[in-house]
Amino acid sequence: MKLKYSVLAITGGIILTSCSLKSKDKTPVFIQPALLDTIFNNAYEGTIPCPDCPGIETIVHIYRDSTISRTAYYQGREQLPETKIGTWKLKDSIFETTFDREKIIL
Repeated sequence: MKLKYSVLAITGGIILTSCSLKSKDKTPVFIQPALLDTIFNNAYEGTIPCPDCPGIETIVHIYRDSTISRTAYYQGREQLPETKIGTWKLKDSIFETTFDREKIIL
């Protein structure tokens, strides 16, 4: 049950961070060291709000080899899901990711 809540908290942080990409303010998500081992090689899914569609289905995979993938599907649009592959670094329990030269702090 703890893992379920941990996954929800991490997914929520990722989603909130991805929503704020256009703004200058980026809120880091602090992850407890005990949770770090449970987040690798898992899929984190959620639907984030979208101003001009019903929602953005988002899936994030974080891998131990310092890679990360993010897939986004805009509901109600006739387009394929878009997947971006990037890398991550961990600094003081903060994930700093880069997707195709787009820097995001998780």
